[in-house]
Amino acid sequence: MIAAWKEIKGWGDKKDEDGKPVVKPFDLYDLPIGMHAENFPVSEAFAKRWLDGRAFTAYAIDPKTGEMVEGRYDKDMIDTTTVKLSWLLSYEPVKLKYDDMLGRVGNSKSLSELSGKFRNFLNQHPSYSGPLDTLKHTHGDLQDMHSQFQFQIGTVSTFDTVIEVRPGGGHHYGMTDLTASLAAFAFYATVARANIKRKIYNKYNTPSGTQHCAHSQVEVTHIYVYARDSYSFNDKGPSSQYLGHWNKTGVIILPSAAAASFAVSNQKHIGFEAGNDSIPPFPVDIVGKLLGKDIYQPIRNRDFLNWRDKKGRGGDFLIYSDLKLIKLDPPLSLDMGEVCR
Repeated sequence: MIAAWKEIKGWGDKKDEDGKPVVKPFDLYDLPIGMHAENFPVSEAFAKRWLDGRAFTAYAIDPKTGEMVEGRYDKDMIDTTTVKLSWLLSYEPVKLKYDDMLGRVGNSKSLSELSGKFRNFLNQHPSYSGPLDTLKHTHGDLQDMHSQFQFQIGTVSTFDTVIEVRPGGGHHYGMTDLTASLAAFAFYATVARANIKRKIYNKYNTPSGTQHCAHSQVEVTHIYVYARDSYSFNDKGPSSQYLGHWNKTGVIILPSAAAASFAVSNQKHIGFEAGNDSIPPFPVDIVGKLLGKDIYQPIRNRDFLNWRDKKGRGGDFLIYSDLKLIKLDPPLSLDMGEVCR
C-alpha cells in the first residue's frame, strides 16, 4: 500500500554526464523528514531522539545463555512525556486490548502473580506494616516499580496499530504514527497503593521451642495502568525486522512484507517482517523514472545498528506513557499466610 505522501518542492535530482538521474544516497536522517511528510509527529520525535542521542543500548549477551537480553536503561534514556494513553486508546483495536487487560486484573492468574510479588516484598521487608505507595517506595524509579510490582500485561501487536485500506478493491494495510513509533508494545497493570496488615504472636511448646510468628494480609486498593516499550533495534534471530520502504516523502509497505508478518502473528512482538529475509533488499521505484521522490529505500533493524557503529551515535531508550491511577472496587485481597521463625 502506498501511503499518502506530498511532493516536497525544491527536491530535485542531479544528473550524471549522460543526463541520467542520480539519486542522492538515503541516510537515516531522511527518516524524520519522511515521517514529517506523513504527519507522524510521535515517530518523527522518536527517530530524531534516537539519531541525535549518544550511542547507547541496554541489551547485552547473557553469559549463561549466550542470548541477547535487555537490561536497565540509564536515567537519561527514558521518555515519559511523549506517549499519552489518550492517544493510544484512540485506536479502536488497541483500546480493545487495553480493556481486555483491565478485565483480567482480578483473575486467578493476577492474584497468583500478586502473591508472588508481595512474597518477595515481605521477604525483603519482613517487618513492613501499613500503607504502601509503590512509586514512593521505589523513589520514583519506574523501572524498579515495574519490575517489583507489575502483575498483568496486555500485548498489542503491530497489526492492531495499522489501518486497512482497499484501493481498487484490494486488501492492504498502511502504517499509522503508532505503527511507525511503537509497532508492537504492551499495556501493564502495576500495584500503586496497598495496605499491609501484620499480626505478630508467639507459639509456645512447639517441637522446636518458642516460635515468633507473623501472619500478613495485603489489600491492593489502587493500580497504575500504562504502556511501556523500548525504542531499540535488536533482532532475535538472523533475520532483521523490516520497517518499511522510506524516502523523504513518506513510506510504502510491500504487500509481501505484510503477508510475512501475518505468518508469524502468534509471536509476542512482531513487525511487518519477522523471521525471514524474503523482502527485497533493494529500493522500489513506484513510477520507473528514477526520480528521487519516487524511489523508496528498504529499512530494517540492522540499518540502525550499522548506522550507530558507523556514526558513533544512536541511543536506545525506554518509553513509558502517562500513568493512569485506578481505584479498585472491591480491592484485591491477598492472604500471605503465616511465617514463623
